[in-house]
Formats: sequence, structure tokens, C-alpha cells
Amino acid sequence: MKRFWEAALAVPRLEGGYGVVLDGRPLRLPGGNILTTERRPLAEAIAEEWHKAGGIKGGEMRQDDVPLTRLLGAAQERIAPAPKPMVEGLAKYGETDLLCYRAEDHRLAARQAEGAGCAAQHHPGPDAGAASPGKPGRASGRGCAA
Repeated sequence: MKRFWEAALAVPRLEGGYGVVLDGRPLRLPGGNILTTERRPLAEAIAEEWHKAGGIKGGEMRQDDVPLTRLLGAAQERIAPAPKPMVEGLAKYGETDLLCYRAEDHRLAARQAEGAGCAAQHHPGPDAGAASPGKPGRASGRGCAA
């Protein structure tokens, strides 16, 4: 895609929140919606990535040049309209052993124990326990059983 703008700026929106304008025109997402965020620093970071994308007007840009735009755009157009599938998918991931895997190396396992540890140790269920080093645990609210 050819860069068609010279200036990218973060701006407050009349409706609230912040957006990005390219040469004074609002940045639109593939679905036609105007990109918006509640946070000014995020709008500024997105404006900065558009400022850098493609170098100068007429330069070649790629979608990989604007990762924050892609992330916020996906959240705004795909997740926000129907968040339930995403929430369910994240909850299902939380039930896997990938969330509480303990390192086999005893030094790293000790550091893990000092840090956050298993999520279920912070929110223990009725039979909560710690995952053993080198063994996966479960963080489903039922505890991290070895």
C-alpha cells in the first residue's frame, strides 16, 4: 500500500476518547469504523506508528508496520461486538496446564515459586495445591495439582 498521508496525529474525539487523523482525516478500520481508544497514550503510539509507516508520502507501507492499529482494530471490530467467544476461549486456555507449567530446572522453578506462582495459589479452590517442579499444574479454580 502506498503511503498517502504526510501527518499522523492523535486527537481527542468529540464523542469522547481519542483517535488518529491522517492529514486531518480520521483513521478508518477495514470495516469502515473510525479507530477510537479511551487512552491518549495508545492513540499517540498509533499515530507514531503511522507517522513512521512507509517513510515518506508515496512510500511503500505494509500492515506489519502498524501492529497497534491491527491489535486495536481487531478488538474494536471483531471482539467488542461479541466478546463472549473470546472470553470463553481465554477461560478455556486458563484451564490448561500451559498456564501453570513448572520449570524442570530447579533454579528457575525456585524463581517461579517466588514470583506469581500458580494462578490458583492466588485464588485457591477447595483442593488447591502447588504444581511440582517439572510437572504441569492446572489453574481452573480447582487448584494446581501435581
